[in-house]
Order: sequence, then C-alpha cells, then structure tokens
Amino acid sequence: MPIDVPVTKRSVFNVFRRKLDCIRYGDGTHVNGVWDTPDSRDFTIEASVQGVDNESIQTVPEGYRDKEVYVLYTDSKMQTVIVGIRNPDVVIIDGDKYQVVKVTERKNFPSYAIRHYEVIVVKINTDKNEHNSSLYESSRIR
Repeated sequence: MPIDVPVTKRSVFNVFRRKLDCIRYGDGTHVNGVWDTPDSRDFTIEASVQGVDNESIQTVPEGYRDKEVYVLYTDSKMQTVIVGIRNPDVVIIDGDKYQVVKVTERKNFPSYAIRHYEVIVVKINTDKNEHNSSLYESSRIR
C-alpha cells in the first residue's frame, strides 16, 4: 500500500526537483532482545538533490562523515530514526540507498505559504566487509 506523502504541484522549487523512490518502514519491536524489522512500503517524492556543505556535514553522526552525503529539498516530510521504535526512511538516488539522518522544516519566505524540508541523507554501506550496513545497526540491542 503506497504512503500518502503530500507533494505540492505548484512550487518555485520544482524546477530543480526530480522524482526519487523511497522506502518507509512501519514501527518495529524488540522480540527476545532482537530488533524485528517491520514491513516496508514504497513511495515517491520530488526533491532537489544537492551536495553537502561543511556546516551540514557536521550534523551527520561521527564515523559517517566520510560517507556520501546529500541534502534534499522537498515538500515531503521524511522520517528519521527513533531508537527502539522505527527505522529511518530510505531514499534511492541513482540506484544507491541513502538513509535519512536529519529533517529540518524551512519557512524562508513569510509570504510563501508552502513549507518545505531540508533532508540530510547518508549512503548506506553495501559492502559486506564494512562493519555496519546502516546507521541504525549500531543502536540495535544485541
């Protein structure tokens, strides 16, 4: 079942946006001390994908600052991790998976009624030799 994430059709920011596939997980639970990953749902957002500046990179958890990081600007509110409750949303950019680590609501123009979000995403490790396959792995109860 697709998730209803509102996307504004008329926005000055849409000129630079592109469609991105995303994955959202339902609320998870701990079963016998192990995180039970919930079912996932696919949805699509429209976002402008931008490189990250030095100020934004400082908001990424240490140990992940050397990973590929992007800033997305979108009208869709994305979800970050809540330890022990839910996994973060995952965004697919050019075939690679990135997880949402920070979402900031922006209201830059008082007369501009459409809110938008600055979303920082970090590439999820896909190399089996690397320690964690996601940022969330390190917060799981083992």
